[in-house]
Amino acid sequence: MKAIDYVTLGRRLQMAHETACQPVCRKYDLNTTMLTVLLFCALHPEQNTARDLCEMRGLRSGNASVAVETLISGGYLTRTPD
Repeated sequence: MKAIDYVTLGRRLQMAHETACQPVCRKYDLNTTMLTVLLFCALHPEQNTARDLCEMRGLRSGNASVAVETLISGGYLTRTPD
């Protein structure tokens, strides 16, 4: 497989994932970034910092911050101090 094939496959997988998540996003009035944050928190409870989230999921810090704040205000996440 050539490098471009891996890039194409990665993009197709990402698009398939986003398509599969759309019913859940619509049902709970979330965007895909917010669902990504929720899934990350559920699957990786030991990695609970914004840095972990951005590094492991490839999110921009601003997008991650807005998603986290929206999820907190919606009651989906809680913030606890270390």
